[in-house]
Amino acid sequence: QQQSNGARSVPLVSTVTGNVVTATPPQYWANHVRQPVWFQKAMETVLAMDPAPELALEIGPHSSLVGPTLQGVGGETAKVLPVLIRKG
Repeated sequence: QQQSNGARSVPLVSTVTGNVVTATPPQYWANHVRQPVWFQKAMETVLAMDPAPELALEIGPHSSLVGPTLQGVGGETAKVLPVLIRKG
């Protein structure tokens, strides 16, 4: 998405709500660790915005959702990159 200042922005789809979020105050993150994850709803939101995304970032404590994300976005063309990788 293009912003008015010419910069690009990438929507953040929350697995807490399954929707795009524009702000993540501290209470959001407190809820994130306490509430169930709505992964399927979040994937539906992503695919509604772009049915064939080229890239998805998996933001989490480890890369456990890379496989399900690849399945959801069509693994042949999309790249899913984890932000953190757990070692050990």
